Amino acid sequence: MVLSIAPMIGPLLMLIGLILVLVAVKEIADAVNDEAIFRNMLIAVILAVVGSLSIAVFAVGSFFTFATMGTSLISAPAMGMMQLALVALIVIVVAWVLLLFSAIYLRKSYDAIARALNISMFSTAALLYLIGAALMIIVVGFIIMVVAAILQAVAFFSLPEQV
Repeated sequence: MVLSIAPMIGPLLMLIGLILVLVAVKEIADAVNDEAIFRNMLIAVILAVVGSLSIAVFAVGSFFTFATMGTSLISAPAMGMMQLALVALIVIVVAWVLLLFSAIYLRKSYDAIARALNISMFSTAALLYLIGAALMIIVVGFIIMVVAAILQAVAFFSLPEQV
């Protein structure tokens, strides 16, 4: 998931990372016999994917709208640009709220893992994900999210062989 910042293949790597984390959390939830851990993580992943897809669909739709109009952004009518800006603002706010709720559910899941396995790195990673999601609207959150992904990897590598 740390490689999600890679150009071109970043979203694919992020999706693969989310799936692998989901599988790992399912194994942990089964090992500690706590189904809420997996349920919260599943909700977090679904919200993150929906939030990310909303931005991607808007970006692709905007591109094709201007491509089919045969006009550039510079010569587009002012009213069309204002409508586009308003829709962009709405999509960004909706995606941000979805990602924020995703981070809340991720925190619930990771806090439960931290308590069950006594590995506080999960709680730290979850807190950084939550802070990063909250600050994502002002861009600095993306950097915090990368740090959280690194701490998440460290937390998974800290897991014991047997529970």
